[in-house]
Amino acid sequence: MRRSKYEKIVKELKSYDDIERVARKYSLDPETVLVIYTQKMIRSTMKNFHRAKARVNELARRWSSGERIVDLAREYNLPPVVMGNLVLTQAGLSRREYNEVLRNPEKIRDESLRREIEDILRNDPLYSPKGNAVQRRRGHLGEARIKEWLDRYGIEYLREEELRGEGKKTPDFLLKEPIEYRGEKVHWIESKGTFGDSYELRRNLTKQLKPYLELFGSGMAVYWYGLLDEIPMIDGIIILPGDEFLAWNPRK
Repeated sequence: MRRSKYEKIVKELKSYDDIERVARKYSLDPETVLVIYTQKMIRSTMKNFHRAKARVNELARRWSSGERIVDLAREYNLPPVVMGNLVLTQAGLSRREYNEVLRNPEKIRDESLRREIEDILRNDPLYSPKGNAVQRRRGHLGEARIKEWLDRYGIEYLREEELRGEGKKTPDFLLKEPIEYRGEKVHWIESKGTFGDSYELRRNLTKQLKPYLELFGSGMAVYWYGLLDEIPMIDGIIILPGDEFLAWNPRK
C-alpha cells in the first residue's frame, strides 16, 4: 500500500463506526481496515492515557451529568474500555468489578449502567473481551497458515514452544534446513497478524526480528494484513505480505 493512501486511511479512522465506510471507499477488506484502526488506537492509548487520567475527576463528573463514556473516549482518542476503566473506577467500581461487568453485562442490575457497558463493548474492537478474542484468533490463524504451507511442501521445522526451553528469543517457526527465497536463505519464519507500517516494523525489528537474525541467521516475517510499499530492504530479513507468501513455491 502506498504511504499516501495509508496516511489518508489512518486520518479518516476516527472511530470504530468508520471502518466499513473507509473499507468501501478504498476497496479494502474490512478486516485490514480494522487492524489498521486497532494499531492506531493502541498508539493513541499510549499517547493520551495519562492526559485523561490527570482529569479523571472531571471526566467522572461529566459522566454523572449524563455524558456517554463512548463520547468521552472519542474526545480523548482512547478506546471506550480504557475510558470506562478510568471513569467507573473513579465513580466507585473496583477494577475487579469493572472487569466482571465487561465479561458479563447481562448480570448488571442497574439498567443505566448495563446500557453504558453494552455501549462500551459495542464500540471497542480492541480491549473488549470480544476484541481480545478476535486478536488472539487473528494471531493463531496466521501461524496456522504458515504451518499448513510448510507441511504442504514437506519442510520440517520446530515451533516456538519447542524452542522456549533454550532460554532465548524464538521465532514462530525455526526451519530444520534453510530454504531459499530469491537467492536468500530463510532459516526462520515469523507470523505477524498486523499491518506492516513504519512504526510496527521498527518495533518488530527491535524486539524480535533483529535478535532472530543474530541468533539463527537470515529469515522472513509475514504480515498477513499487508504492509507499506516503501518499507526499506533489510539485510538478512525478508518482509512479505501474506498473499505473496502463500503464492511462493519454494520448490521451484
